[in-house]
Amino acid sequence: SRIMSAKPGHVAKPVAQSTWRAQQSAKPGVSRRSLLLLLILHVRAAASLAIGGALGRELAKARPVVVHVWDAKPAELQRYAIDDVSMACREAGATAVLVGPELVEAVAKEQELARGNFPGPLPVIADCALKDLVESPELCAGAAKLGASAIGIRYYEEEEWGDAGGLEEALKQAVAAAEASSLAAILLGEFGAAAGPEGVVGGSDLAARVGAGAALTRGGEEGGAPA
Repeated sequence: SRIMSAKPGHVAKPVAQSTWRAQQSAKPGVSRRSLLLLLILHVRAAASLAIGGALGRELAKARPVVVHVWDAKPAELQRYAIDDVSMACREAGATAVLVGPELVEAVAKEQELARGNFPGPLPVIADCALKDLVESPELCAGAAKLGASAIGIRYYEEEEWGDAGGLEEALKQAVAAAEASSLAAILLGEFGAAAGPEGVVGGSDLAARVGAGAALTRGGEEGGAPA
């Protein structure tokens, strides 16, 4: 899948805050860019079984597009600005929308307005740091209540994960928490990294080992992001 980032315009009036908050653990040197990105999210063969529903069907298609909607100050966005971007994603033929926890509810509500129409509502993927999910697995239940269809598990291989199997064990915990809330799990290794390419070599194999439905892969790998 391609992941593209779109930034809504800033306005002065804040939008109501949702009750769910992820700490969004940050890694030094990681840039949350607002420019348009073009990445590939490789879906492993079992994705239709692992994810299911509308999201699984769409991600199983050839080169689906996931739009990453991000803003540095989401609390300062007026509702109409969020609605305009959400609608544009749908009308442009996107597969799904990836957003931070602050925007899950607003985007999911706007997408739901399209139910029964064509194009119909897009699944919403909640972007959350792996460390936050391990420390607070209840974040998945919160995302589900706000209308998310999946959790995008963002992690960085240079972070401290203990022994050699520490990262995989953490990912398994996060995937289990997502599944317990009936959410799909998508691995976003090195997503937003300031240095080096995004995605992980062997990401789709890692997804299969930890039970996730899809993973962002490195350029050069089959289905991976362009180098």
